[in-house]
Amino acid sequence: MVKAIPAYFVDGLNRIPDLISIIYYQCNKVEL
Repeated sequence: MVKAIPAYFVDGLNRIPDLISIIYYQCNKVEL
């Protein structure tokens, strides 16, 4: 069942935390 998951989908899930942290950092930098 794991092999049925597309690689790009898994890669996208792995990138979500990075995107959140980048956006969070940019927002904090703007406020400062």
